[in-house]
Amino acid sequence: MHLAPSGVGSWLMVALLFVLAVLVGVHAYRNTLPELSARRRWILRILRWTSLLLVLFMFLEPVVVRRSRRSVPPGVLLLVDASRSMGLAGAPGITRGELAERWKEMTARRLRRRPEGVEVIEGRGARRLWRPGREGAGDGTNLPALLLSGARSHVQDNLQAIVLFSDGVDTDRERPSLSGLKVPVFTVAVGDSNVRGDLRLDHVRYPALVFRGEKVEIDAEAVVDAPRAGRSWAVLEGGIRPDSLEISWPAGGGRFPLAFTVTADSLGMIRRTLRLLPLPEEALLENNLVELAMQVRRERLRVVMVEERPSWDFHFLRRRFARDRRFELEGVYRRREQWVIAGSDSLWVPPRDADAAAGVDVWIVASLDDLQEMATAAPGIEASVRQGAGLLTLFGERRSRTLAALSPRARALLPVTIEAGARWVEGEQRAELTAAGVAHPILDLPGSVGPAASRLDGMPPLWEAVRGLRPRPAADVLLRLRGQEGTTPLLVVGRHGKGKVAAWTAAPLWSWSYWRLGAEDNEDVYFALTGNLLFYLAEGGERARLRLILPRPVVAMGEDVALRAVVLDSRLQPDSDSDLWLEWRRDDGAAVDSTTEAEGRVLMEVDRSTPGGRTRQLPALPPGGYHLRVALEERGGRIVSPWRSLTIDPYSVEFQRPGVDAAALAALARSTGGRRLTADELQEWADRVPLSPETRTRIRRIPLWASLGLFLSLIVSLSLEWALRRRWGMI
Repeated sequence: MHLAPSGVGSWLMVALLFVLAVLVGVHAYRNTLPELSARRRWILRILRWTSLLLVLFMFLEPVVVRRSRRSVPPGVLLLVDASRSMGLAGAPGITRGELAERWKEMTARRLRRRPEGVEVIEGRGARRLWRPGREGAGDGTNLPALLLSGARSHVQDNLQAIVLFSDGVDTDRERPSLSGLKVPVFTVAVGDSNVRGDLRLDHVRYPALVFRGEKVEIDAEAVVDAPRAGRSWAVLEGGIRPDSLEISWPAGGGRFPLAFTVTADSLGMIRRTLRLLPLPEEALLENNLVELAMQVRRERLRVVMVEERPSWDFHFLRRRFARDRRFELEGVYRRREQWVIAGSDSLWVPPRDADAAAGVDVWIVASLDDLQEMATAAPGIEASVRQGAGLLTLFGERRSRTLAALSPRARALLPVTIEAGARWVEGEQRAELTAAGVAHPILDLPGSVGPAASRLDGMPPLWEAVRGLRPRPAADVLLRLRGQEGTTPLLVVGRHGKGKVAAWTAAPLWSWSYWRLGAEDNEDVYFALTGNLLFYLAEGGERARLRLILPRPVVAMGEDVALRAVVLDSRLQPDSDSDLWLEWRRDDGAAVDSTTEAEGRVLMEVDRSTPGGRTRQLPALPPGGYHLRVALEERGGRIVSPWRSLTIDPYSVEFQRPGVDAAALAALARSTGGRRLTADELQEWADRVPLSPETRTRIRRIPLWASLGLFLSLIVSLSLEWALRRRWGMI
C-alpha cells in the first residue's frame, strides 16, 4: 500500500505548496485589529493552516493504492451441443445428447479430483451458452459461436481448456472466426452407429419465382454414407409423370449431382417432391425427401424509365432489378436532340398514342422536368396509363423546374395536388409509416426484412422534399416525412383511369440505396419497397382489411417460423384490439374459397412493433401441404383473408447431415491449439492435461480526497475560525 498524488504530479510541488500554506497562515495573523494575545493568534493560525492544508489535500487528490495477490484455480469448461441432431439415436441405444451428458459427468468427476482444485464449468447450447430459463438450442447449430460465447462468459475464471461434446454437425452458414480464442478446445465426437447406410439430399437449388413457359432447372446432391457399394433412385414427383435418375456408388459412398428440368406450363404454384428411394438397412428416413414450391407468373413485367439525362436512380434500379426476375428494366434518355435506349445506339420514339406505348407495364419519369416533357412530347404514355399501365413519378432534385410551371396535363398524372405555395425545402426529414401504409401491399415487406414500421426507424433521413402538397381525394399516402416544418407526403398512390399512379415527392429514390444505406445495412428495405411498388403499379393488389404474411412457401418440419398478419377496422385504420385467429386446413387437392371450413385455429398475438399487426409461431403441424388464412369475428359478421399455401417439409435442417462429422471436430480443435479426443482418451486426458493456478494481482485505488469526512473537516475548520474571529471582535 502506498500514497500517491494524482491531481498535481510530483512530491516537490507538494512540498512547495505546503510551505506556501504555512507562510500564508503566519502572515495572516502577524498584525491584527484589535490586538490579540499570542495564544489567540496561534489558535487562529492553526485553524487557518488546517483549512489551507485540507484544501491543498483535496487539490492534490491523493490516492491510496493497495495491491493484493490471490490464487485463481484453473477452470475447464465442459460444453454439450444441445442441437436437434443430438437427439438422434446413438450407438449404445440412447440419444447422442444423453451419451454426451454421461461423458461430461465422468470427465467432470475426474477433473474435480485433481489436486489443483480445478473449477469445472458446465454448459450446453447450440448457438450460445445455456442460461437458466433460456435455452440456446435452435434449428441450426453454430459451434464456433457457442465456443466464443462460453469463453467470453468466463473470461475471469482462469479458463485453461474447453471440452466440446458434439456430433460436429454445423448448419449455420455464418460462422465466426476462432482466431481470437486463446483457450485450447478439445472436441469429443459423439458416435451413432445406428445411422450407417444413410441417404440424404443436400444443396437443393431451384428458383422460387419463374415465368410461364420457362424451363426450370432443379439441382441437388445425393449424399451417400454407406459401407458397401450399391445403387438407388432419385425420383421427382408431382408432374404428369415422375422423372427419375439412377444413383450408383462404390464402397464408402460419396456425393452425386442430380439435375432435373421441368416446364412452367401453368400459372400459380408448382409443387414437386424430390425423393431418394431408401436403402434396406437405412434407419433415418427424415432426410430422404424435399418438397419444392415455385410460383409461376405471366411474362416478365416491362418497366421503362424516361429521363432527359442519365441519373443515379436508373443506375440503382438497374442494379436492384438485376436480382429480381419479375422485371425487365429499360432506360431511355435524350442524346443531343434524339431519344436513345440506354446502353445502345438504338433510337426511341416517344409514343404518340396508346398503341405505340403497348407492351409497357410501368413507366417511370425521373423528375418533374421529365414529367412535363413526356406530357407534351409523349401523350401515348398518359393514354397507356389510362388504359391500365402504371406510372411512377420521381420529383427528382431541387434543381428541377419550378413546381408552379407544370402544365395541367402533367399535373393530372400526379396523385397529389400542388398548392400555390409549394416549394422545395432542405433539412433532415425522417420517413414514417401512415395508417394507410400499414395494410398496403407496397409496404408488405418480406419476413426476412422485417416489419415496415420498425425498419423505417433505422432508415437514413432524406434532405430534400417538397412542402405544400395535398393528396387527391382518392389517393393514399403510404409514407410521410417529418421535419422541422411539420409533415409532408412522401409516397402517394392513386388512380388515373384504369391505371395506377404513384409519386415520390422528396430527394431521389436512390438516397435509400447509396452510402448511407450501405453503412446502416438497410439496402434490403430499398429492394423490397421498389419491387413491391412497381409490381403494384403493374398488376395491382388492393387494400384489404386482413392480410396474412408467410415467410416463404416451404418450411422445414419443426422450424421456428413467425407468421405475421395485419388487421384493419371498418374505417381501414389499424386495429390492435380485435381478436384475430390463424386458421388452417390440409391441402387435399380440392379447391378452397371463403366458405371452406378450417380444420384448426389458434389466436394470434398483438405485434407491438406494427400498427394493427399480429404475430404467431407456426403451429407444430405434420409434414404436408396446407392452406392458411386469418379470420376476424365482429358484430357485422365474420371476415376472412384469402387462403395462402404453405408446405411443411418432412425433415428439419438438423437432419440434413445426420452423420457424425469427426473431421470437422478435429479441424475445429486444431484451429485453437487443441485436439480431438476419443471416448477412451477422456479419463486419461482429465488426469494429465496441464492445469495450473494463476496468481493475480488486484489493484485497488482509494481516493482519500473525495471522502465525506475530509469535506466536513474543512467546513468545521472554516466555521470555527470565522466564529472565533467574530467573538474576538475582528469581524
